[in-house]
Amino acid sequence: MAAAGQPVPVLVVAAVAVLCVVWWIFEPLPIPVTSLLPLAVLPLAGVLTPAEVGQAYGSPLILLLLGGFLLSRSMEASGAHRRIALGMIRLFGASSG
Repeated sequence: MAAAGQPVPVLVVAAVAVLCVVWWIFEPLPIPVTSLLPLAVLPLAGVLTPAEVGQAYGSPLILLLLGGFLLSRSMEASGAHRRIALGMIRLFGASSG
């Protein structure tokens, strides 16, 4: 048992979560790199196996969000977002009323 009566794995997970939040806020590393931190640290600390951590990263919701982010990035890089917006304005007009 460790501090506050919590088992060590609970404290390790809490510390990794707090570290990730702080790094997301201050960005000493890029956000995607920080997001992968638990994938490396939790198996090294013996909290979870690599397979267990990988299952959490491979959940359908995470993959859906990742796909949406990749799609939006590619639309922005190709300028498709502007073409779609201009097409909508041409189709419906510029007035909101």
